[in-house]
Amino acid sequence: MHSRDDTMIRFQHAEKNFATANEPKMIWELQGDHNDALESNRTRYLEGMEKFLNLIETRAQTNRVRAD
Repeated sequence: MHSRDDTMIRFQHAEKNFATANEPKMIWELQGDHNDALESNRTRYLEGMEKFLNLIETRAQTNRVRAD
């Protein structure tokens, strides 16, 4: 999760992290400055958290099936 409006950490940093991260991964763009995302984008922020948690849970279930 990151915002192009972030004045503390540039959006390009999030893009670099995404490019080098292992799967499962996602990038979820928000609006607002560094500490404002939850307050100004509450619904989108929480949707992103839910989507990511579902993504890693699906991955964990897949890994458990492979181990069995």
